[in-house]
Amino acid sequence: MILISSNLSDQSTNDVIKWLYASKKEYVRVNQSDNYGIKFKKKVVLTTKNNSIELDKISSYWFRRGKIEINRKTPKELELIQNYLENEREIINQYLHHKIKPKSLNNYYNSEPNKLIVLDEARKIGIKIPRTFILDSKKELNKILIKFNLITKTITSSGVFDFGNSSGIIYTNEISKHSLDSIPSNFFPTLFQKKINKIYEIRAFILGDKIWSMAIFSQKDKKTQIDFRRYNNLKPNRTVPYLLPKKLEKKLLKLMKTLNLKSGSIDLLVSRKKEYYFLEVNPIGQFGMVSAPCNYNIDLEIAKILQNES
Repeated sequence: MILISSNLSDQSTNDVIKWLYASKKEYVRVNQSDNYGIKFKKKVVLTTKNNSIELDKISSYWFRRGKIEINRKTPKELELIQNYLENEREIINQYLHHKIKPKSLNNYYNSEPNKLIVLDEARKIGIKIPRTFILDSKKELNKILIKFNLITKTITSSGVFDFGNSSGIIYTNEISKHSLDSIPSNFFPTLFQKKINKIYEIRAFILGDKIWSMAIFSQKDKKTQIDFRRYNNLKPNRTVPYLLPKKLEKKLLKLMKTLNLKSGSIDLLVSRKKEYYFLEVNPIGQFGMVSAPCNYNIDLEIAKILQNES
C-alpha cells in the first residue's frame, strides 16, 4: 500500500494519483485536515474516519504536504493541561514518522530546511550564492547600499501569511538608497542579498539522481523582474526546457545528499556574466510548473518511485 500525505488543494498530488489509479495500485491519501488516531497493539495502526492503515503494510510513503498529526482536537475537560498534551502528541507524531521513514520520499521533519544553513552548505560545495547579510539597523544597511543595491526576502521558506479569511504573500523586493526613508532606524533581523542583474532564472526539480530544469524569462516583464511569482496572467513569462551544466548538476545533487533530501525544487539565477547563482531549495515546492510546460511528466516519475519501479 502507498501512503500519501498532502492537503486537499494540492493539484500535484492529484496528478501523481492519476498514474497510481491507472496502474491499479493500492494507495491511501491522507490530508492535514483529517483527524487522525493511532493504535498500538501488536501492530501500529493509523486511523482516520474512512481508513484504518497498518504501518507494516505501507510499501512506500510520499510526504507531499501537510502533516500526519494524531488527535489534533483536545477534549474540553483536558484543556488545562494543553501544553503537556501537545508535547505527548509530538512524541507520538515523531514515532509515527520514524516508523515510515525508511519507506518515505521526503518527510515532514526536513520539509522546511533552514535557508541560512542551506546557503552555507551550497557555498561549501562550491556553488555560487549572492552575497548575503542579516541586518537589523538602517545604519548598517546604508553602508552596504553605498556599494550596491540589495533585495530582501523572508528567512523562512514560506512567505505566505493568513489574515482572517484571506491570505497574502511576502514577495522578494528590491532595496535601494531611495528605500531608506521608509525604513526605521532599527528593525527585526532581516535577510538581504546583493541584487544579481540576471538574464533569466531557472527552476529545477530534483528527484533522486535526476534533474529537470526550466528557464524562466522573467526579465522581459517589469512586473516579474524581481520576483517571477508576481505572475502576469495576461502575458505569462516565456518558459523553456533547459540543460544545466553537468558540473553544476553534480554539485546540486551533492547538496541534496548533504541536506538528506530525496526531492525538491531549486531556484537559480543566471547573471549577465553567464554565472549561475543558487538561491534556495524547497522540498515541497511545485513541480507541476516545470513539468507541464516542458512536457517532463515528473508526476509519472514520482508515481514510478512510489511503486518501487525506479
